Amino acid sequence: MGRHSQAYLLTYCGISFMGWSYALVSIIASLFVNRNVEPPSEDTSAFVETFQLLGLLDVLNAAVGLVASAPLTAFLQWAGRSNVLFGVLPLAPPEVSKSPIVTVLFAVWALADIIRFAYYASVIMGKSIPLLTWLRYSAFIPLYPIGIAAEMKIVWDSIPLISKSKAYSVQIPGGYTISYANFLWVLLLIYIPIFWKLYSFLLRQRKKKLAGGLKKKDA
Repeated sequence: MGRHSQAYLLTYCGISFMGWSYALVSIIASLFVNRNVEPPSEDTSAFVETFQLLGLLDVLNAAVGLVASAPLTAFLQWAGRSNVLFGVLPLAPPEVSKSPIVTVLFAVWALADIIRFAYYASVIMGKSIPLLTWLRYSAFIPLYPIGIAAEMKIVWDSIPLISKSKAYSVQIPGGYTISYANFLWVLLLIYIPIFWKLYSFLLRQRKKKLAGGLKKKDA
């Protein structure tokens, strides 16, 4: 990797790490102040939206070969979050968009990305940090199911109002309508099989990565 590419990726990782860290600290601070899980503040929501948009660079980095990730996988992960954040939540009823489950979802996203970007930065710098490696390949075990469950709950609770409002619906020739609400129903149907496929892949990746580390320790 060239010096310029390395500097760019380190900068990207650093900015993303700080942004998601701020979002998580804001959520934790609110938890301590209110002694309860409250809806996310406007400030926290703005940070999450900003750094989720910035995450599109993950897709571009993969597409141009700067990182080893598959571009399609990177896009699907980014699009899944973005659909909930920019598609569903703005149309959701207040009891959904202002509910604590959104805070839980934001906290899961933030923690996952804090670990991810810290790990990527260490790899780019050629540093091996055992605890960080373990977190990178272990934190997803609780975080991924919690995040998926929160996303599905938000989508499920939002569909009735979205269907009633006919938001993002498109008329096509023949008198048919492509409905965003129907798209969300289909999405809910495929959430679990896609989740299990990705989750199983991550578990296999974890076993391979951490087992390799243990073998080196024992050698």
